[in-house]
Amino acid sequence: MGDRLRFAYNLEVMRIFLCAGEASGDRYAAALARLLAKEVPGVTLEGVGGPRLGAILDLLADSTRWGAISIVESLKVVGRILPAYFKIRRRLAEVQPGIFIPIDFGFLNVRLARFAKQKGWKVLYFIPRGSWKHNHKAEDLREQKEVIDGGVSPFPWSAKAMFDAGMDVRFYGHPLKQVLRDEGVKPMLNSKRIALLPGSREQEIARNLELMAEAVEGLGPFELEVAVAPTTSAESVRRTWSRFSKRAIITTEGDIYGVLSRARAAIVCSGTATLEASLMGVPMVVVYAASKAMQVEAKLIRFKTPKWISLPNITLQRDLVPEFVGVAIDGGEVRKAVAGILEDGPLREAQRQGLSEVDEILGPSNALDETVAWIKTWAET
Repeated sequence: MGDRLRFAYNLEVMRIFLCAGEASGDRYAAALARLLAKEVPGVTLEGVGGPRLGAILDLLADSTRWGAISIVESLKVVGRILPAYFKIRRRLAEVQPGIFIPIDFGFLNVRLARFAKQKGWKVLYFIPRGSWKHNHKAEDLREQKEVIDGGVSPFPWSAKAMFDAGMDVRFYGHPLKQVLRDEGVKPMLNSKRIALLPGSREQEIARNLELMAEAVEGLGPFELEVAVAPTTSAESVRRTWSRFSKRAIITTEGDIYGVLSRARAAIVCSGTATLEASLMGVPMVVVYAASKAMQVEAKLIRFKTPKWISLPNITLQRDLVPEFVGVAIDGGEVRKAVAGILEDGPLREAQRQGLSEVDEILGPSNALDETVAWIKTWAET
């Protein structure tokens, strides 16, 4: 198996089941799996995740293409998720209980956590559902309290809210900070390159690439490098891009940090990528090109648009990075915002200072180490 780790089933040792539903969760699951294999003697590891976790252990199910951001788009992926959901339930029911570690992806993981707990598993929720929210609904807190034995939140305000609600939820710092520390990525920032991060969900990539193509038109002489998510391919991205622009692009698969490290600025789809750029100190403009179906859905369910969608702005609770969200986004306005952070000046400097504040708020760079140390105490009991 090369570098892959195999774990023999042994009912006399601790069993840990990791369940990640999207690209960011897959990265954390893989990092936790490596540390657990090293720090917990004889541990039996199983899991659900994407290519990173799959490079370490044999997956019970591959979650690479499970991501969706609306009800309409969720319906498109439910056919992939449901068979895996019942397969995971069967596995949790048939083996000796241990520690179940759901990672983000509340749509699936809250349900699985409830089932696992009923079957005698201890549940440690890594990145509990809605951790990014500053105002947690009482009913959400009650539900999570019912299904977890403990949790690790990547945000201090969320950990406090859940702790105050009676849950043993801890803040050890944001795990991305340790991922960046361990990978040793250093941003260049003086390059002549713009990073384009169009997202990881297949439904959003084409819409965001179209907007990004319009936004960079005329922004020369910068090179354009696209971070290709594991849910798609470089060939697919180049084919999609060619529909909207004749400008050359560099496509890089599986190395978002490398793409950001080579960028002077970035145009980023909302989500975890905004925090990745933030923690690397890369000035950015955040976009999310919604579909008309999503717009109709939002009206039907009376969805209240949040004040901010990007994690740097949410963390600071103020406007720092420009955000462009909706169906009819003016690419020219996005272009102006990008131009403002490409050149040295007050706009670029103010954003870089704000990103340093985000880094400070998100704590130390050893969240994964501390989480594994806590898991070890569970395994020992």
